[in-house]
Amino acid sequence: MNVNITADKLNAKISSWAKTKRGKEIVNEAVADAVKNEGAERERMIKVANMFIQVLKDTASRRIGFTESNQSIQEHFNSLKASEPSIVMRNGKAYGVVYIYFSSEDDLSRNSLLLPNGNRTGDGINNIVALFNNGYELKSKTTPRGVWEGHNNGKEIRAKRKRDELGFMQSAASLIKRTYKDVDAIILSDEYN
Repeated sequence: MNVNITADKLNAKISSWAKTKRGKEIVNEAVADAVKNEGAERERMIKVANMFIQVLKDTASRRIGFTESNQSIQEHFNSLKASEPSIVMRNGKAYGVVYIYFSSEDDLSRNSLLLPNGNRTGDGINNIVALFNNGYELKSKTTPRGVWEGHNNGKEIRAKRKRDELGFMQSAASLIKRTYKDVDAIILSDEYN
C-alpha cells in the first residue's frame, strides 16, 4: 500500500482529530503529564543545585581549614544562592539550567597588605575564593610585609609566597556528576579554572 500525504494534510488531520472528544481527552492527559513532569523536573533541579551548594561548602571547608584567617573566606560560602531553574536550547536540545552564584552583596575582593607608608603591596584581588581554589605563586623575588587590615591585631605579617591549588570547585562538581548521572554538565566560571 502506497500512502502519499503532505505535511499540511497531516497537520490538518491531526488538528481535526484533536477537536474530537477522544482527541481532547488524550491532549489534556498529555498536557497534565507534561505539567506534572515539569514540576517534578524543576524540583529535582533545585534539589541537585542545593546539593551542589552543600557539597561545595563541605569540600571548601575541609580543604581551606579552620583558622582565624581562613574563617572570613569560608563565610563567603554562606552567601551561595541558586537561580530559578530555566530551560536553555543548545543545538536543538533543551537543557535544564540552574546558576549557582555568590550573592551580589558578598564582596569577594581583598585589598593587598598595607605598608607603613600607607601604600599597598599590590593591586589586591577580585575574588578571594578563586585564589584559594586556583592557588598562586608570587612572581617577585621578595615577599612583601604589611598589615592585613581587620586581622592579626594590626601587626605586620609576611605575605605567603605560594598557596597550593585547593580545587574545591572542581571536586564538588565531579562528585555531583558521579552522584547524579543524568546531570549533563556542571560548568564553572572561567575564574575557577
